[in-house]
Formats: sequence, C-alpha cells, structure tokens
Amino acid sequence: MRGYWQRLLFLAAMTAIGLLYAVFLYANLALMIATWRHPHLFAQAGQELPESDFARFWYAGRVLVDERLALPPAPWLHAMFHFDLFAPTTSAWLYPPTMSLLAMVFSLLPLPFSFWVWRLASVMIAAACLRKAGVGWLVIAAGLCSPAGIRDVMGGQNGMLTGALFVSALLLIERRPRLAGVFAGCLCIKPQIALALSAILLDRRRLRALAACFATAVFIVLLSLVVEGLGPWRFFLTVAGAMGARVVAVPFTKVFSPGGCTVFLMLRSFHQPLALAWAGQGIASMAALVLVWRLWRGDTADAIARMAATVSLAVLIMPYGYLYDLVGFSLAMAAMFERARERTRILFAGMWLFGGYSLAVANQTGLLLMPLAAALSAGMLTIESRPWLRVHGLGGHRAPDPGS
Repeated sequence: MRGYWQRLLFLAAMTAIGLLYAVFLYANLALMIATWRHPHLFAQAGQELPESDFARFWYAGRVLVDERLALPPAPWLHAMFHFDLFAPTTSAWLYPPTMSLLAMVFSLLPLPFSFWVWRLASVMIAAACLRKAGVGWLVIAAGLCSPAGIRDVMGGQNGMLTGALFVSALLLIERRPRLAGVFAGCLCIKPQIALALSAILLDRRRLRALAACFATAVFIVLLSLVVEGLGPWRFFLTVAGAMGARVVAVPFTKVFSPGGCTVFLMLRSFHQPLALAWAGQGIASMAALVLVWRLWRGDTADAIARMAATVSLAVLIMPYGYLYDLVGFSLAMAAMFERARERTRILFAGMWLFGGYSLAVANQTGLLLMPLAAALSAGMLTIESRPWLRVHGLGGHRAPDPGS
C-alpha cells in the first residue's frame, strides 16, 4: 500500500511539472510570435527588434566587419540600435574578442535570417558534441528544450553552445582527454562558464587535456588578433570589464534583473550592499572551486553524478550569468533524472524546471533563488558521486559511463 501511494505521489508531481512546463512553453512561444509580428511594441535592451540579444551580437559583428574592411559608416545600421556597442557606456559589448569572431561570421547574413541560422547551428553543434560524449538523445532533447533552453532561444543567446561544450568536456575528460581539452578550450568565447575547469585541468594526471585546452584557446585568441586586430582586445581589457562591473552594480531598486542566476545577484536581490554581495560571491566561488577540486581528485563511483555536481557548482562559481547560461545545468539534471531512483527523480525534474521558472519566482517575489537550488543540487550530487560520502538511498545507482 505504501508503494502504491508513493507511485501515485510521483505521478501527481510529474504531471504538475509537465503542466507547468507546458504553460512556460506556451507563454514564451506566444511572446516570441507577438514580438515578431509587432516588433515596434517590444523595445528590448535599447533596440526594437524581435531578435532580442542576438541583435546586439549581430550588430557587434557587423561593426567589426565594416571596420576591418574599411567600409564607410552605415547610418541605417546605427539607426536600428540607437547606441554604440563599442563606447564606454552600460550598453558596451562585454564579450571577449574570441566571441566577436562568431559575431562577425553571423553578421555576414541578413539579421532575421542570421538569427535562425544561429539557432539551428547552436542546436546542431550542441547535439553533436553531446553525442560525441555519449549522451542519449532523450537527455539531449530534454536539456536543449528545457525552460532554460527556451530562454536561450528567446534571447538568441549562446547557452546551448557553451552548456553543451562544458558538459561534453566533463564527460570526456577521463576517456578522451584531448577532445575534452578542445571542447574546454572553445569555452574561451565565454570564460566565466568554464571557471570550474581550472580546478580539474590543473592536475598532473590531466596534462593531455590541459595541453589541448591551452592550444585550442591560444589558437582562437591568435585568430581573433589576426581577424580583428588589437583594438577589440584593448577595448575588452580596458573598458568592457569596468562597464560590466558598472552594469551589475546598478541598484535593484532601479533595474531589477529577474533572469540573474549568480550568488552576487541573489544577494543584491536581498538588498545587500555592493561590498557584501561581492564578498559573498567571492566566498561562494572559492568554496565551490575547492569542492570541484576535491570531487575530481580521485576515482568516482559515478561519472554522471560527478559531472552534474560540477555543473551545479559552476553556477555558484561564475560571477556573472543569467538563466540562458543554465542549459548545461538543465542537461545535467535531465541526465540524472534518466537514471535516478523514482523518489529522487522529482527533485531533478524540479531543478530542471526551476532553471527557467526562477524568472517567474523572481518577478513575483523580487528574490533570485536559483543559486540556492544549484547549491542544493550540488550538495546532493557531491555525496552521490563519491563512494566514501554516499548515504544509503540518497539518489541514483551506479551506471556505466556514457558511451561505454
């Protein structure tokens, strides 16, 4: 009888999660369709364009292409955006020139068409990387179509690409270290995503992965210097960092960022002063890095759980991030759901859902709670992935490594 009620409770919880996901999907698709039909009604980040954040990405690439080709200024281009991405303002282009390389490539296409090419390319590259790492199609679909994945699609952001590279690198690092290093090196396009890898690769047993990562990153940096010149790097090192700090320092009473997912932004949502929020972020980042280092020191009983724990800890490590950066987290939760026991599947499904729904919670409460969810997930998965810490009945069972 007890098993019957547990099964009934599980089915009820999963039905509720499914319905909440359907509502989230419908609301976001309806908003996206309305934005494309009536772009003049939706001013986003200073431009009235349905491509949202991708428009800034495309615009930055187009400006750099025009400069490198010595083309005359295009008034129509600047009129669409009403601001200069390469000026010392809060609208500045904050990405490193390694990301600008991608922006330049996609800016060669017309903006609306380029948006969909970017989306298709992101999905295809992400799926290819994850399949190379041995991830099943159901997990890939669940991760890329997660609420966080939908947020990534809505903004034309890069979370699918970076999340898949990160998860794939973690899963391959023991079996195919050179390929894992290449994937890790590609994350130089958005280095805050890969900070957790510093505690993993700086190990003498992983010199091949570290060498491949270093070689890949150096190649991309040198390519950016050849293609873009020194100007973008000078801007990134002297202006973009200061502008990024100014953006996140804006009081929440003036600009509320419900899509934030970092410890710093969570503390700011609790109305903590700037110095205390930065201190809290620093403590959280260092503690999470130590846990990642401990997690990867020896053999693990469960490679999937270790990957998922690392991805969860990475959320606590990065100082700047938003919900579209949680696609990797969603992939990890989907992977754990596939293989966990029934009583813990609800937790992983809830974490997967909260990767996008924390936006709605923040809008209703004014509080960013995603870091707390990531901390809960990291704690449970850290125990699950280490045999000497395992608690009976905590979560999943040991399963073969992906691709075995």
